[in-house]
Amino acid sequence: MKTLKKWLIILPILLILSVGATIALRYVFNLDLSKSHASQDNHTKMVVIPEGSSTRDIAEILVVEGIIDDAFKFRLFSKLNEYDGKFLAGEYPLAPTMSTSEIADMLCLGLTEQTSFTIPEGYTINQIADTLYNQGLIDKDIFLDLTVNGDYSEYSFLEGAVEGEHHLEGYLFPETYTIPVGADEDMIIRMMLDQFQSVYSQYEKRADELNMTTNEVISMASLIEKEAILDGDRALVSSVIHNRLKEGMPLQIDATIHYALELIGMNRQYLTYDDLEVDSPYNTYKIEGLPPGPIASPGEACIKAALYPENTEFIYYVLVDDSEAAMAFSTNYEDFMTDVEHWASTIPEGAEEADQQAWEEAQQAQEGGDEG
Repeated sequence: MKTLKKWLIILPILLILSVGATIALRYVFNLDLSKSHASQDNHTKMVVIPEGSSTRDIAEILVVEGIIDDAFKFRLFSKLNEYDGKFLAGEYPLAPTMSTSEIADMLCLGLTEQTSFTIPEGYTINQIADTLYNQGLIDKDIFLDLTVNGDYSEYSFLEGAVEGEHHLEGYLFPETYTIPVGADEDMIIRMMLDQFQSVYSQYEKRADELNMTTNEVISMASLIEKEAILDGDRALVSSVIHNRLKEGMPLQIDATIHYALELIGMNRQYLTYDDLEVDSPYNTYKIEGLPPGPIASPGEACIKAALYPENTEFIYYVLVDDSEAAMAFSTNYEDFMTDVEHWASTIPEGAEEADQQAWEEAQQAQEGGDEG
C-alpha cells in the first residue's frame, strides 16, 4: 500500500517533468527553425560587429538592428550549439528572414573586406551575370542556375512572376551594392531582391488602385526602361502603353522584339520586317497585352512612370533623332507614319544589311568555336 501511495505521488511529478522537458526541447529546437519578426523591413542590411564583442553584445546589436527580436534566445542558441567564442568582428549582410543558424554561421566568417558593383537600369539577367562575372564576383553558371532553380519563395512579390528560366528577370534591382569580399551567388541575388522589395513596397498601394499585379507593373516598367531614353519621355511612353491596352491594340514595342531575338542569340541594332515575325511569347506584335514578364530590370523612375502615366490620348510614338534621343508622340496613324519616315531617313544606307552580316559572321565564329 505504501508503495502504491509512493507511485501515486511520483507519477504526477514525472509527468510534469516530462511535459516540461518536452516544452524545453521544443523551445530549443525552435530557436533555429523560427525566423525573426523583429522588423517589418525584411531587406538585407549591413550590420557592424565591433572588435571584442561578446555574444551578449552581438545579441543586443542584432535586436537594435531589427535582425532578431529576442536577445536571450540568440544567446541560448549560441551556447547550446557551441558558437560562443567563435563569432568574429566584421560587417555582415543580415536580414530578419534568416534563421538563427544562418545568422550564427555568417557571424563566424569575419567579413571585414568589402567590394562594390553597379548594375545599370535596363540590364537583363544575362547582362547582370556578365557584369558580376567580369568583376570576378561570381561563377556565372551557378548564378544563372540559381535564378532559375534557387528557392526564393519567401519573396511574396515573385508569386506572380513567370516560371522557368526568366523567373527573376526584372526583379534583380539595378543599384550600386557594397558586399563582403567572398559573398556567394545566393547572397548577391538576395541582396538585389531585398532592394527590389524595399523600393517596390512604396508603390504597392498605387498598383492596387490601378488593379495591376506586380508582374504587370514590372513588365510595363521594363518596356518603358528600354524604350524611353529621356527622363521626360517615360510618363509619355507609359501613357501610350496604357492607352493601347485600354483600346485592345497590340503594343508593337520594338524592345520586346530585341529581347525575343536575344533569347535565341540574335543581337540587332536595326530590326527588319522579318524580325517582327519571330515566334516568341514576348513578341508584342503578335500577342495581346503585355509580355508574360519583364524584359529587363527597371529602375525606380520607370516603375513610377508605369504607375503614374501622363494623361494623354497618344497611341503612337517613335524615336525621331538618334543623336538627341528625341521621341515624337501622336494620336493618329498618319502623323505617326510621317514621324517614322523622318526616322527612317536618318538610318545610314546599308545599315540593316551590315547589321545582318555582322550577326551571321558572329554566328559562324561561334559555330567554329563550338566545333573546335
